[in-house]
Amino acid sequence: MVEMIVVLFVISVVLMIALPDLRQSGVKAQETTCEANQRLIRSQLENYYLDHRYQYPLEGKVPPASSQEVLNQLRSEKYLQTIPACPSGGDYMLTFEPAGGSDRTAHVTCSVHGELGL
Repeated sequence: MVEMIVVLFVISVVLMIALPDLRQSGVKAQETTCEANQRLIRSQLENYYLDHRYQYPLEGKVPPASSQEVLNQLRSEKYLQTIPACPSGGDYMLTFEPAGGSDRTAHVTCSVHGELGL
């Protein structure tokens, strides 16, 4: 009987040590997935930019295109198979700097994780 109590105590101690690490690994996995999504969107925006003579999707549209419209355009032109989603429920916001010129940069920012994978 005492041996069983000792075994249960040891198991409970191991679980108390392991559970916080499991929670942290879930959060880290979500952040890593979001970073991979941001890198994918940025790379496909750059591919589009180079394929379309230094123009980003829906550039010059009045009023300016929303991030979701730009992602839909990338999907409709087969640059993306699906529109990536942040596993934490964040929204991806796209910005392009500077206006004009051939050395422009696309920025992808998550409303939960910020801009990752630079």
